[in-house]
Amino acid sequence: MLIVLCLKPVYAVEAFRLPELVLISKLRTIGTIALSFGVAADTIIAAALCFFLRRLRTGFESSDSLVHSLSIYAINTGALTSATSITTLVVYNAYPNTFHCMASYFVLGKLYAISFLATLNTRKIIRNREVNSKAKPPIPPLPSNVYVMSSPNGQTKPYTWQQKKIEIEVCSVTRDGVDLERGFSHKHDEH
Repeated sequence: MLIVLCLKPVYAVEAFRLPELVLISKLRTIGTIALSFGVAADTIIAAALCFFLRRLRTGFESSDSLVHSLSIYAINTGALTSATSITTLVVYNAYPNTFHCMASYFVLGKLYAISFLATLNTRKIIRNREVNSKAKPPIPPLPSNVYVMSSPNGQTKPYTWQQKKIEIEVCSVTRDGVDLERGFSHKHDEH
């Protein structure tokens, strides 16, 4: 990867030194090496991702499914960028005196950016999928006189309730016809 990063600026500097752009075929060796290392880097990155993801398998279906999904994603993004790099390399060497290779080369840079953004978006989607798959199954319906209380540590315990009649007697304290709690006068009916 470091070689690719070093060769591309060398190619750009040498291209600017050319008196005419038509003489770009003189830089064919540097261009071929840079594109070849790009193809190799894409392939190695996809293979390494798959290798290390496979080592994370646990034997549990949910986590193994996640590892499998991530491996397929790594292969697909690596294959797409590698295929575009190979196309650029083949066209660059097949037509050295033309600029036909620029069509796929310009697309290649955008594919790397799209691949990066898709990786960021995929993380969020996979995280949401994992959270949803770990959701607790719904609680079965309870009889009408049972409710569930949760303690601070997350344990739940069912409680039952029974209907009881409660009588409430309301009294007010008065002195000389004035309700001491509310501050207003009551008329007393004396029969």
